[in-house]
Amino acid sequence: MKKAVGGAHVESRREPLRLRPNRPAHRPYRWPIIVLALLPAISFGLCAFIAFLHYPGTFTPIQNTLSELGNPDRNPDGSTIYRVGCVLGGSTSAAFFLCLSLWRRSGTQRRNRVLTLVQGLGLMAALAMILFAAYPYDELLSHRIVLGLLANSSLAAMVLSLFALWRKNRPQRLRTIVTIVASSAILLMYAIPQYHWAEWLPATLSQPYIWVLGVETATLSVLSRRAGDRSWGECVG
Repeated sequence: MKKAVGGAHVESRREPLRLRPNRPAHRPYRWPIIVLALLPAISFGLCAFIAFLHYPGTFTPIQNTLSELGNPDRNPDGSTIYRVGCVLGGSTSAAFFLCLSLWRRSGTQRRNRVLTLVQGLGLMAALAMILFAAYPYDELLSHRIVLGLLANSSLAAMVLSLFALWRKNRPQRLRTIVTIVASSAILLMYAIPQYHWAEWLPATLSQPYIWVLGVETATLSVLSRRAGDRSWGECVG
């Protein structure tokens, strides 16, 4: 480019645009997601354990269902803390499913549509867990309806997530295994409802699914930030 300076034409050259190097991965940013994946089990499990300590008489998975810890008639001193655990567990589960939006930047349009369905089912399951506080075991009919909502929503979300979160060149085996195990536990609960211990299986075996998914999501966020991706805000947006 030429500019006129004092009647003479002087050729000026523009400096080439220098791209800033990608910032290094901020590894601490993955820990909030991992912690969020652990919070449902920690908050609910801790409150359930405290409720168990207040339970009068003998309480075993063979003779009692997990929901009996929230029955104010059978556990008058511990039912309130159990219901608090349901609210905390459901609230943190809802926040975790919202953070699955981080997968959208690497997914196809079809997979993202299924991901939206997975998040909706996850939020529905989280709401059902919160509703356990309003409908404890002494209100048996309402409690069973909420339990069905929780089990069906969780089952559908886990199965659909196998498609929604499939990515090329990313490991799928561990998430597939924990999904099959957790889904089988829910189906077994429906198959043998007369056995109290069958209700304990989905409550315990579904937690590894959340943990594995949390680690995969946290790893995905680190890789995205390393590539200059600004999708971190989608966790809450």
